[in-house]
Amino acid sequence: MAMKSVLLLITLLVVVFVAPKANAIAVEIGGTALCPLNGTINLNITTNVTVPPLPIANATVRVSIAGIEIGPTGLTDSLGQFSVSFIRSVITALSNLLNLTTITITPPPGACNSTLPVNTILQSVQPLQLVRQTNVSIQLNVTGLRLAKLNNV
Repeated sequence: MAMKSVLLLITLLVVVFVAPKANAIAVEIGGTALCPLNGTINLNITTNVTVPPLPIANATVRVSIAGIEIGPTGLTDSLGQFSVSFIRSVITALSNLLNLTTITITPPPGACNSTLPVNTILQSVQPLQLVRQTNVSIQLNVTGLRLAKLNNV
């Protein structure tokens, strides 16, 4: 009888602790933050541009889904590139993730040689681009950024 109780307890523990993690999926979102040229942000840099846009280094990167901030914050590197990863236990549909996820980038003071207006942030343009999807992970890319004003200013 004691053996059955132990076996039942182990089975219960597996169901409680392992089963929810089986539905978890790793999400990685990447992109590049560049200073705006002439007040607009263009991620598709052409060869006709005489002075390429400067990267926005050391900017804070935040992720929100349907307006709710989630996961860890990140920083852009010296090239303006960022990658933010988080675990989602439930994703109802990939299209929801692509269309409801917003990346917000807060540049440090003095970024872009003052071509960036004060109290301005950059926000991703939806939908995000699906780069790769497996059974355990999704990799997304930010394809566009737009200028936005801080709400609290």
